[in-house]
Amino acid sequence: MNQQQHKKNDKEFTNDKPSPLPSGRERFSSKRFETFKGRQGATVDNDVKRALFDKLLHGFKDISEVMSSMHVSTTTCAIHLPISTRAIGFTVRYLIRKFARLNIRGIDFHPLCCALYRISLLLYEIKITNARSQAAFRNAPHGFENFDVDTEIIRVIGQLGAGFAPLVNLISSIGVLHAFNTTFIPRHPVATAINAVRQIEPSMITHSNLRDTVVAMANAATNRDTRMWFYNHNPLPNARWSERNRRRDADGEPAVDPNFPLLLNADEIVPAIYEAAQIREDVAMIQDSLEMIGRKYPKYVHVGRIDFSGSGNYSMLVSNEQSDLRCSDLVWQQRANEWVTEYGTSTECLEGGDQTFWSLDKLADPEFYSGVLHLLGELPQIPPETFSVRSKYAKKQDASHTFADALGNLVG
Repeated sequence: MNQQQHKKNDKEFTNDKPSPLPSGRERFSSKRFETFKGRQGATVDNDVKRALFDKLLHGFKDISEVMSSMHVSTTTCAIHLPISTRAIGFTVRYLIRKFARLNIRGIDFHPLCCALYRISLLLYEIKITNARSQAAFRNAPHGFENFDVDTEIIRVIGQLGAGFAPLVNLISSIGVLHAFNTTFIPRHPVATAINAVRQIEPSMITHSNLRDTVVAMANAATNRDTRMWFYNHNPLPNARWSERNRRRDADGEPAVDPNFPLLLNADEIVPAIYEAAQIREDVAMIQDSLEMIGRKYPKYVHVGRIDFSGSGNYSMLVSNEQSDLRCSDLVWQQRANEWVTEYGTSTECLEGGDQTFWSLDKLADPEFYSGVLHLLGELPQIPPETFSVRSKYAKKQDASHTFADALGNLVG
């Protein structure tokens, strides 16, 4: 009996039917419940977000209400743009070579080269000083020179009623520039100091530091690496350097002079005393040469004074790293206890290959090309922080050019 009962129970278990599907009403109720749970969860999330947002905005409705209640005021800042000067020396050298090859009689080209370089650097300082005085700005960062040009010197310089066109264009391109919703103020940077010693930088030569620079280059006690870097990037258009090989070793082979390079004509480039009287002599020499050259080749002469209050040019926004570009070594000969050189005999007055240039914003082709010719944004060997604005990582445009070819196309 018990066995039959077990069989009956097993049969009932094995014949058990599956659970019936929920009815439509049951499905609807379940769906409503799930929807209610989702709404409740979203409400909780929104309440949490709202509470957090209220805390962040201190109870204000939105960010615009926060800003209006805070009365935040902002000041538009100008960008202080570091300017470099190697192109002044390069342009002077190219012009003097060109004039020497034209066989213009009555001009002693070496003194003219010296005078033109000194006066051009002085004109640069006056232009930079005027640009800074024009700009009204609150952010005046450290790391820039403040030139103090004597009023008597400015008056003497004002007697120049004309100038050589490429140099006038170069110096005139410097000034306060309003572009791309920004004001750019050209400034002359202070060189990087290492162990409290300011570095001698070829791209930062000015009228004010020219004498100290040439004296340092003429001194064997100046660090040789410093002198070699300057020599390899030489901006001086009229330099006479010591010979690299001046003796022979025990095997009779030329040996490098351990003091090479040394500048041998520092006083010619700029004398120890260079004041209003000496500047007046330089101005008179330049005026005479302008008259003689302009009479036969007027395209090289710009009639009219430099506008020291003029606006800047977009060419200031073009930057580049210093390459191996330099004024080539002149060939000197000693005649009657005097060293002389012929500027027109050198095959290449500038040495150096292609360079990569970039700009802070997109420029038209003529503006970018002017920047290549002017080299106003050259980065020094050790760029101080004032050059961060010229970082190539912020560039919006770049191109490769050869400066010597560009200058040759301009001068002819």
